[in-house]
Amino acid sequence: MQRPDVLGPDLADGVLARQAVAAAFALLSPADQEVLRLVGSEGLTDARAIGLVLGLRPGTVRARVHRARRRLRELLALADDPPADAAGLTSASASSHRVSEA
Repeated sequence: MQRPDVLGPDLADGVLARQAVAAAFALLSPADQEVLRLVGSEGLTDARAIGLVLGLRPGTVRARVHRARRRLRELLALADDPPADAAGLTSASASSHRVSEA
């Protein structure tokens, strides 16, 4: 029987990462949340498909996804050196789904 300390990464790390992403996600604008939800949760990666859902052109979708991901990364980076207004966030990485025009 293996000892608990050699079984692999601590499951609490995953929980903390999910909490950090959820906290940072909640700080995003509703528009940023919507576009990232379509990419991350709904699995949409085609900019045209996302554009049909949101009523936007594919180029606009790609720009919004880029800006929303950048903002989420910025919020998560604050966890490493939190100022007073970002207390409570911890480090984690964002989803890496790629949005294409294919």
